[in-house]
Amino acid sequence: MNPLLVLLLLAILGGAVAPPLVDVAYGDSIQPDNPAYTIEKLGEQIRLWLAQYGVGNYTQLLEQVLEERLTETEYCIEHNCTDKIPSLLDDYNNTMSLLVQHLLKHNKTQLLNQIKLKLQQHKQRIQHILETQITTGMSEVQISIENTISSINEAIHEIEIHIEK
Repeated sequence: MNPLLVLLLLAILGGAVAPPLVDVAYGDSIQPDNPAYTIEKLGEQIRLWLAQYGVGNYTQLLEQVLEERLTETEYCIEHNCTDKIPSLLDDYNNTMSLLVQHLLKHNKTQLLNQIKLKLQQHKQRIQHILETQITTGMSEVQISIENTISSINEAIHEIEIHIEK
């Protein structure tokens, strides 16, 4: 999407309405190297905040954000904006923690099983990214990726302990 169009949209709709609208309408197409990415992220945060209070499905939004961060990380590998990866993976880890803690708190065992499978798939995708990064030798990115793999392993372990109870 054209960043100028986003700015025009902001001017017309005002600051409070525009970020969620941008996130809903264009969130998947706005990548981390796009100037409108900050607006999309703000809209995402507003939608998550509202969902915590019953406006939307909080669990589903967290799952979407998790998938988006991983897809954005893969995008950054392919489009040489690797400086964005540590921040993306940090956000991924925080979102994963929120999601798992939310499901544990509400004892949603069936959803925990689904999330466990999704996290295992994400781990494979992230390991593939790590293999790609080893050949290019980007240490800060490698550390972020290794931390994310470790966080996924911990989350999976926590889910397994809960399910066994």
